[in-house]
Amino acid sequence: MACDGWDYCTMFVHSGAHPEYHADSARSLDHALVDILLTRGRGAVDDLKFAGDIERGVPDLGLQGYVIDKLKHLATTESADIRASACNYLWIYTQDRISDNLRQQAKDALQSSHCVCGTKPDCK
Repeated sequence: MACDGWDYCTMFVHSGAHPEYHADSARSLDHALVDILLTRGRGAVDDLKFAGDIERGVPDLGLQGYVIDKLKHLATTESADIRASACNYLWIYTQDRISDNLRQQAKDALQSSHCVCGTKPDCK
């Protein structure tokens, strides 16, 4: 309750409503946050706000492979703004201090999603 909108730890959700989503009690809260934040829900979604949420990132400790898969889906299926944010986030994973396998997974996702990151000259 200490976070409720006044100390910048509240996460806003601009990905739409997710009325059918049921969190798996065997998985962490972070897993549910990734699902909600990186999956387009129902109703009106402001693509620029959704893209901004993607750029700000999600809690991914121990979930990087899952997040990379979610980003790949967004980079493949979404509008240009959301695709660009997903591609930029994937590119960050290729530069991050993560395992070689995860870094390669991110590189493969960039390639298969046909990502071209205009703001990063090394992003292909």
